[in-house]
Amino acid sequence: MLMVKAILDFCSSTVMLNSEVNMRGLKITIILALCSSTLSAGLILRSKVKYGEKEMVNVWYIQDGNLRWDTGEEHSLIYTSADNMLKGLDWSNKEYFAVSVEAFEKFLKDLEAKMKAIKEKVTIKAGPFGKIKKKVAETKEEVKVEKTGSETVAGFLCNKYDISIAGRKVWSFWTTDPDNLGIKIGDFKFYRKLKTLYSTITKQATQGAEKIENYPIKNILYDKAGNVVFSQELLDAKEEPIEVKTFQVPEDFQKKEFPLK
Repeated sequence: MLMVKAILDFCSSTVMLNSEVNMRGLKITIILALCSSTLSAGLILRSKVKYGEKEMVNVWYIQDGNLRWDTGEEHSLIYTSADNMLKGLDWSNKEYFAVSVEAFEKFLKDLEAKMKAIKEKVTIKAGPFGKIKKKVAETKEEVKVEKTGSETVAGFLCNKYDISIAGRKVWSFWTTDPDNLGIKIGDFKFYRKLKTLYSTITKQATQGAEKIENYPIKNILYDKAGNVVFSQELLDAKEEPIEVKTFQVPEDFQKKEFPLK
């Protein structure tokens, strides 16, 4: 599990739920689409993230089919369309990993299969009682997505959605048409692809999030008592040129083997 956490820390604004969600691994990974035109200006988006007592700003750079996502000041994820590669950068240790999208997807699918096999073994060892507990848990974990209205957030008209699990509201999302941010509809398909890729081992989240349309301007995570434990909201979106080196690994970084240990 430490290896999985390290990978996800590279790849997302990590939201590790505490004990009240009980190992469901609920995570919404928000990834932006790419700009495909080589003549278009770059797009820079900044979002404020809060979880617990920690607060940081995430920054996304999008230009000419390339994406860089800075999660605070320590980690970045870079996607380059020319070679279909993902690169995770650790700025504090000057290290990075590089893997193709296909290889990363296969890794997650293999990992999911191994985790499923482990769960099945535990159920068998627990005997009939274990199987009953599993059935009850599956019944309680029904996911429901509901559109609850429209609001203006960060200057954008958004549709609001609530995701509930076992009758309890877990997430709220405010979304807008990606075109309002300067993200082309065709490029938005890549957002969907990566979202599916990263959520392979977080099916609890994807069952609801995949039904939510358009780009999330804001999202909030709640605990059992209804308190906010995580929030993310867009601060601004600007079109401006971006240096080529933004999507390159610094020369003094040391490459680490993937999967990470």
